[in-house]
Amino acid sequence: MRTIVNKPVRAEREEALMLLGWLVCAKRSLKMHEVQTMKSVDLDRRAVEFERRRFRVHPKDLCESLVDVREDGTIELVHMTARS
Repeated sequence: MRTIVNKPVRAEREEALMLLGWLVCAKRSLKMHEVQTMKSVDLDRRAVEFERRRFRVHPKDLCESLVDVREDGTIELVHMTARS
């Protein structure tokens, strides 16, 4: 977690924390397309900007060893104790 908080690129740090927050709160594993869709929604402007607001860095690169991305596109926390 320390390496995420200390990421030199502010946008990557914020995206990693956003993604981890969604994964911790989710009742099930999330698919990559679901995460991309959540990221693309701009509630203030009531718009979906998929190309403009999508994750450009792979979740594994953002969250490092805390997440795993399976072949079917499922993103999971590596260990359930990460939720506590």
